[in-house]
Amino acid sequence: EKNDEISLIKKDAFERKFEKTTKCWKNLNEKLQSGFRNIRPTNKVVANLTGICERQVSYYIKNAKELDINSDKENNNKK
Repeated sequence: EKNDEISLIKKDAFERKFEKTTKCWKNLNEKLQSGFRNIRPTNKVVANLTGICERQVSYYIKNAKELDINSDKENNNKK
C-alpha cells in the first residue's frame, strides 16, 4: 500500500463513498422491512405507467434535476 498523497486522497474518497453507500442500503433495508414495496420505481415502471418510452423518462428526470440545481443556485444568489 502506497502512502503518497494521491493514494491517501483516493483512500479517503473511497471510505466516504463506502460510508454513504452503506448508510443508503441500511435506510432502504429499514423501509423494506417496515412494509414499503416500491421504494424507487425504475424508469421502465414509470414509462409503462405514463405510456412513454424509458429514454424519455430518463431525459425528463435529468432535466428536472438540472432545473432544480439551477433554481437552487439562483435562490442562493438572491440572498
